[in-house]
Amino acid sequence: MLAADLASKQIIPAFLIDDLFNQFDKGNEVLSFAKENLAHKKQSAEKDRIELSQKEKILAIIKKHASTLETIAPNSSNKKEKLEKILTDYSFSIKQKYYS
Repeated sequence: MLAADLASKQIIPAFLIDDLFNQFDKGNEVLSFAKENLAHKKQSAEKDRIELSQKEKILAIIKKHASTLETIAPNSSNKKEKLEKILTDYSFSIKQKYYS
């Protein structure tokens, strides 16, 4: 959801999760949820049961953000070549960094 939000603003999301989080305002509800979820996973407690009220809260946050993203009209300008170059360069730099 966070990456889709950035993409809708024509911003390339950061590869590292902490850098991705830093691309958002601290008041972002989805960001707060993502940080809580990551902390939960780091505690190796991700298989713990989530209470129904918490599940409903999480689902509401996700649905609200998805709805917001759906209302953003895609830019009609054709930037396909530029996007392909950016993604190719990004892919190459990631491969070079981690597989060289």
